[in-house]
Amino acid sequence: MSDLPLVMDLFSGTGSATQPFVECGKHRVVRIDIAGKPDVRADVRHLPLNCRPEFVWASPPCTEFSQLTFLRVYHPGGLPPQPEKGMELVRVAFQQAQRARWWCVENVRRSEQFIAPEFGAPWLRKDAWCVWSNLPVGIQTWGKWLKGRAARSKPTPSGPPRYRTGDRSKIPRELAEAVHRAVCEEAGRA
Repeated sequence: MSDLPLVMDLFSGTGSATQPFVECGKHRVVRIDIAGKPDVRADVRHLPLNCRPEFVWASPPCTEFSQLTFLRVYHPGGLPPQPEKGMELVRVAFQQAQRARWWCVENVRRSEQFIAPEFGAPWLRKDAWCVWSNLPVGIQTWGKWLKGRAARSKPTPSGPPRYRTGDRSKIPRELAEAVHRAVCEEAGRA
C-alpha cells in the first residue's frame, strides 16, 4: 500500500480524466470500470469503499441521456431514452464520489435536466458535457482554455454533431489538467 494520496477514477473509460495525476506521480491513481483496461475491473455499484480518497472523478455512463439516444427515438426500431435507468448510476457516482475530500462527477449536457433537480446546478457547462464538483475553483479559472478551445460538437449540415473517433469518451486534456491543478493547490502539493 502506497502512502501517496489516493485518487480514484470511477467509470474510468479511457482514463483521460486522471491522466495528469498519473503523469505527476504525486498520487496513487486507481481506475475502476467494468470494461476496457482499468486498474480494477469491478462494478462501481458494488465497491466496498472503506477509505477516504483525496480525489474522485466519476463519469457514469451517459447512454440514457445522450443526444444520440434521444435521436434514436425518431428512427425505426429505436428505443426511447430511459433517464431513470441512467440516474441509478449517477446516484451511485455521487454517493461514491462524495466520500472523497474533493470530487467531480461528469456527464453529457443532456443529463443536466435530470441530474440538477437532485444534485443542483453543474459547476461547469461546456460543449456537450457538464461537471458537478465541490472543488473551490470558479468557472473563471477555466476561462483561458474555454475561450481558446475549438468546439468538438458542432452540428453538421446533415444532422447531429459528429466527433472524431474516440473523442466522445475522452475528458478534454485541458479540463483534466485544470482539475489536477485545483486538487494539488487545495491539498498544498502544487
